[in-house]
Order: sequence, then structure tokens, then C-alpha cells
Amino acid sequence: MKITKQFTLPILLALLFLMPFFAALWSYKSGVMKQAGLVNKGQLLSTSVTVPELISTQKWQLLYVSSATCEKVCLSDLDTLARVRLALGRRLYGLELSLGVKPPVELTAPVIHQLATMDIKVKNLKQIPQELRGSQVWIVNKEGKVIMTYTDSLQPKAIYADLKKLSELWAG
Repeated sequence: MKITKQFTLPILLALLFLMPFFAALWSYKSGVMKQAGLVNKGQLLSTSVTVPELISTQKWQLLYVSSATCEKVCLSDLDTLARVRLALGRRLYGLELSLGVKPPVELTAPVIHQLATMDIKVKNLKQIPQELRGSQVWIVNKEGKVIMTYTDSLQPKAIYADLKKLSELWAG
């Protein structure tokens, strides 16, 4: 009887310290604690879509695509995206905010001036690829490949969350 009392405390301590390990291993293997849903908020493109007009830059781009003249809604959305870019802190220098327009869209002089004061570049898109039609905001890498798109409803929190994750790529 003395032998079992002598080993009872060490066995209980060993079980006490090994239980979290086995619980973590079980939850990892069974998938109980996996987070439901996607990691990214935007539409991650499965195929590489290169837009030739966007290749020349040395920065990643947040591109707002407008098929009509840039009026109040467009300027308001661009202001929101500029604030999203600003929220990136020191990583904002790796991201360029651009307005993509498809000719024959003509921008008025006051709009061009306002875009310049907001540090927004204007990119003339000759053709919008089929896979990107219907998307209003694109995230484009340095090589001019569209990585992620967002639909017509502007979602600044979702765009910020994805840019925050992607900023580690362009910073590193």
C-alpha cells in the first residue's frame, strides 16, 4: 500500500500537466476549435488576372473602378478608401490609391484637382477583363496582377482587414 501512495501524487501531477497537451492535440486533430468562414473579406481571385495598364508601378495599388464620370458618390468612396489607406499607418507608403476609368470617361478639371489633392492617381483602363467586371475595388500587386476584388458595396472595414494582412507581403 505504501508504494501506491508514494506514486499517487507524481501520477496525478503528471496527468494534471499532460491534460492540456492532450486536450489541445484532440481539438487540433478533430477540428473542434477551427474558425468558421474565410480569412479574407474580399473575393480572392483563383486565377491570375493581369491588367497591362497597372504594371508600371513599384507599389501595390488599391484601385477604385468607375465606369462613369466621377461625381459625388465616386469622390465620397475615394475619400473613404483614402482613409482606409491612411489607417495602415507606416505601411501606407507601400500602397498607391488609384482611380481606374475606362475611356471615353472624361473627368472635369475640379474633379482632377480634387483627386490630386487627395493623392489619387488616375489610370486609364483600355479594357476590363471579364473576370473583373462587376467589381468596384481591386487590390493589385506590383506586377499588375489583381489579387482581390470587392463588389459594388464599399466595405471599408473589410478592405482594411485584407490590406492589413497583405501589407506584410509588400513590407517584407
